[in-house]
Amino acid sequence: MATVRVLTPRGRAAIAVVEVRGAGALACVDRCFFGAAGKPLGERPSNQPLFGRWLGEKGEEVVVAVRGRERVEVHCHGGDAAVGAVVASLAERGATRLEDEVEPAGVSPMAAAAWRALRSAPTERVAGVLLDQANGALDHAVEAALNRLRGGDAHGARDMLLGVLRWERLGGRLISPWRVVLAGPPNAGKSSLVNALVGYERAIVYDTPGTTRDVVAVRTALDGWPVELSDTAGLRVSSDPLEAAGIERARAALAGADLIVAVTPLAEGDAAPIESPAGVKRIDVRSKVDLADLPTPAGAIGTSSVDGRGIEALLAAITSSLVDASPEPGAAVPFLPRQAATLREACDAIEGAAIEGDVIEGDGAHRAEALLTALLATAG
Repeated sequence: MATVRVLTPRGRAAIAVVEVRGAGALACVDRCFFGAAGKPLGERPSNQPLFGRWLGEKGEEVVVAVRGRERVEVHCHGGDAAVGAVVASLAERGATRLEDEVEPAGVSPMAAAAWRALRSAPTERVAGVLLDQANGALDHAVEAALNRLRGGDAHGARDMLLGVLRWERLGGRLISPWRVVLAGPPNAGKSSLVNALVGYERAIVYDTPGTTRDVVAVRTALDGWPVELSDTAGLRVSSDPLEAAGIERARAALAGADLIVAVTPLAEGDAAPIESPAGVKRIDVRSKVDLADLPTPAGAIGTSSVDGRGIEALLAAITSSLVDASPEPGAAVPFLPRQAATLREACDAIEGAAIEGDVIEGDGAHRAEALLTALLATAG
């Protein structure tokens, strides 16, 4: 029986690879593939790329490679819709869909979760951190802490867990990006600044205040870490219903930000008042320095989207504000929220227990041990 599965990660990509295996693989693909040479796949040499169309002469362009009589690869456009259509057509012709498993057999639940997360890694640096976890870094750290706890070294176990939790915030932003929100008064140059930071025009730029009516987000990478920059509507009181709605969305974006870049034109003097959520870092920017022959206030970064002044300094400030240190290769990093929550709960159980010397006694010991044991048995 022929089976079909997708070999490449989900998400937008230029090319995807769909594999068909088993008895009948050649015949199944042959019923969908219309090759330019017009010959059946069984008459074509192995490992030769064959150009053609899928499901008819006007169908999607694909490249087919016959790897053997029971293995064929279909290389198609990488979007989810195109891949889904190829898989569905093969299933309609008798192929059985397999889950797109990417983790090796026999790995731990946490390592398997890391292998799955690797499919969505947006940068090489993120992939490196997740690959360490896929190779057992987090498992080994939890096991080591658990062994110390069982051996009576409560302080050592707690310190090991706290060392892993050092990377909790970074681990939570490996797949979903850090959220950086640019906010300020209308016509402060926020849209131009976003375009300058990412290096291309994503946000609409116009010199009429209130041009931005919605939150415009663009994803990029800074020093290898995924970041989403959000350009928001200018903050002011407005009687225009559309602009007022945009301002409310801007305030909602601020509430969910990891970092706020407060933008005020240099010529306007004092920084615009922006309410920052508690605990959220903020960078003060004085924009349009090319239009004002004035000194930039202490603690602020002067920028010009016209001549590029201050853009590199702002990029560096954003990066250091989000990630003040990076894990060494092989470091244990909790990459799922439940992993970090369980580790913190185990720390709390240890700290709340009666400790004589290094020995932990009572329910705290049992609670921490149970939490760590359960974590090793699940993906987190």
